[in-house]
Amino acid sequence: MTASWDPHPNFAIALISNAPGTAGTSFIVDSANGFDDPASGAYNATVGPNPSTTAPDVTNSEIVRLTALSGTTFTVTRTQE
Repeated sequence: MTASWDPHPNFAIALISNAPGTAGTSFIVDSANGFDDPASGAYNATVGPNPSTTAPDVTNSEIVRLTALSGTTFTVTRTQE
């Protein structure tokens, strides 16, 4: 069996400019530096509070699946794993 890995950035970070709400699937970020284009394959990302003001943890963060990146708009699938 051959191992398969998602393409993903290591330690990329972006600040979200909009508040999409609990059902939101699109996030607008201030800049998308360090993120790979998911056209080569979707990958997981962690969404949480600004780490300079609040430490992210299991009560205020979630894992999302980044499925599209267009400029500074991220489209995600939000499901619990």
